[in-house]
Amino acid sequence: RIGVSPMCMYSAEDGMANTPGLTLNYASLSSAFGTALIDSVDADDGAIDGNGNGGEAFWGAGSIEATFDAQVLGSLPTHAGFVWTDGVDDIVFEAFDQNGQSLGVLVGRHADGDFVGGTAEDRFYGVVHMGGISRMIISDPSGIEVDHIQYGAVPEPASVAALGLGLLAARRRRPTT
Repeated sequence: RIGVSPMCMYSAEDGMANTPGLTLNYASLSSAFGTALIDSVDADDGAIDGNGNGGEAFWGAGSIEATFDAQVLGSLPTHAGFVWTDGVDDIVFEAFDQNGQSLGVLVGRHADGDFVGGTAEDRFYGVVHMGGISRMIISDPSGIEVDHIQYGAVPEPASVAALGLGLLAARRRRPTT
């Protein structure tokens, strides 16, 4: 059984947190504060130009939490992370395993306080844990913006081997004339 697809990306661009198997706890969309505070990743506006003010982002009053549902997804993701776009203070990222135990904490000190399209400080905070990731939290006490969440799973070795053998068998078949 392969479970979660190899890589999924959930972004704020559709204006809704509606991905099956992913629960996202956030305060609002960044556009709720007006267009002056929209600071998404570069290229959300269709151009790679160092400016991210043409897209949407999730905003949290201190933190944003993503929780994964193994029953809906088929398994917990083994790779997951946030694309952080804005904040002022230290950024704290923490992820939890399938039993709810912390996998560790990562602290970033690169926020520049630019909330109007700058992308130089944007970073990916993520984790890889083969036992599965049940949830992750990213926080900044002054408020935090996240453009998107990425998650996926590496297929189980037996599934990969079976898939490889199936592809090999399919390749060896030759049409008869």
